[in-house]
Amino acid sequence: LDFSVIADLRYLDEQQSHRSPCPEHYAVRIVSHGSNREAEAPHEALVREGRLNRQTVMEFYLELNRELPFDPLYRPVFSQAIQRLASDGGRILVHCAAGKDRTGVLAALILHCLGVPREAIVSEYLLSARQASLMALAGPLQASAKQRHGQVLSDDAVMMLLGVEATYIEAAFASI
Repeated sequence: LDFSVIADLRYLDEQQSHRSPCPEHYAVRIVSHGSNREAEAPHEALVREGRLNRQTVMEFYLELNRELPFDPLYRPVFSQAIQRLASDGGRILVHCAAGKDRTGVLAALILHCLGVPREAIVSEYLLSARQASLMALAGPLQASAKQRHGQVLSDDAVMMLLGVEATYIEAAFASI
């Protein structure tokens, strides 16, 4: 497909471990922050410390979504992607690790700029919880928690981490 914009929201280590299949000449179409993660992924602390429960996961995602639109790494990437879509038109491809948090905020912002009603944006955001590719992360997430932190994650705990709630994306809009 002929993508006019490729928004790669992943950290460099994520990009290197899961290479993009895009041809080399697409490099000029990529917007990315190009940074390495300075610390462990924020949800890792909940797993490592054994504090994974519905309340802590909800608080984590609400805070994440409040901060993402203003995050010094992501604000310029979101802005560039939207500006390039507006000027170039065409299709956008978004690379992300899970495709629900960073991608969800960017997709919501694009839809908002296009005048899509908020209810439809939230409805689209909630569809990400049903994606087979997201559910395919459950096993590797459980294996990683066991290997890295000695924690056994229940299926419910994994679904909490991989899930989305309307309040998450609404928190992003409220902070904006």
